[in-house]
This record gives sequence, structure tokens and C-alpha cells, in this order.
Amino acid sequence: MIKVREATLADVETIVALGKQLQQSSAYANKNFNDSKAKSVVAMMVNSETDNALVAEDEGQIIGYFLGGLTYEWFSDDLLGFDYSVYVVPAKRDGRAAIKLFKAFEDWAKAKGVVAIHVGITTNINNEGNRRFYHFLGYQDGGRFFEKRL
Repeated sequence: MIKVREATLADVETIVALGKQLQQSSAYANKNFNDSKAKSVVAMMVNSETDNALVAEDEGQIIGYFLGGLTYEWFSDDLLGFDYSVYVVPAKRDGRAAIKLFKAFEDWAKAKGVVAIHVGITTNINNEGNRRFYHFLGYQDGGRFFEKRL
């Protein structure tokens, strides 16, 4: 049975290892992965009031995570939630873990006073499948992401 919980400092190594799997299998593969920085940032999220680190477990094993935070639009006082990174191991991508991760983040964000959540697909992994998943959860298309390497 899959359950979602707040991450602890003891989970940081596992979250970073999963994040490295994501990075290496995605459009981010051409970017440097700094283990030390990643561990420091995730540890900060675990102890933050404005960031949230969640893990999904199946039979005691961490199989995914949701790293998200809070921000304001530059022009508004409306509080927004957003994802830094979401990942579920390929063998567990039947939707249940991801649905539970998103629901837990949405509950946290709502309790913080968030009026909307912005999430994106920047990994270039299964874009259309992820788009359908987001629509299933009630998210609407909100634009596109572009990158230019320099």
C-alpha cells in the first residue's frame, strides 16, 4: 500500500538519488548534477515553512517524491504553490503514488493559503501522458516552457 508522508532529514539521500535518476533520464541529462548542493537544498526544504518535501513509500521503500514551494507573482499578493521536482520510479508509475503525492501537496498548499498551484513538465519525459495526468487532477494548460542553451 502506497502512503505519502513529510520527508525527514533521514530521507534526503534517497530523494537526491531519485532526483539524480530523474536528471539522468530527462532533458536535464546535459546539465551538471551537484550531489552536495542537491542534498543541501533538499535538507533545507525538509525544515522550511515555505517549501515542502514529500515522499511516497510502498512497503517501506521510498518510490517517489514531490518537492514544492510557495511564491508570489511579481504583480500580486496571491500566494501560489509550485513544483520544483516530482518523480516516481518507473515501476510504480501507475498513477497511485503520483496522485497521492499531488493530493498531499495540494492539502499542504491550501492550508498555507495558496490560491493556485503551478506545475510543469520540463523533463521532456512522456509529455502527453503527463499532460493527461495533470488534466485528470484538474490542472489546466497554462503555457509553454522554452530553453535556449548558451
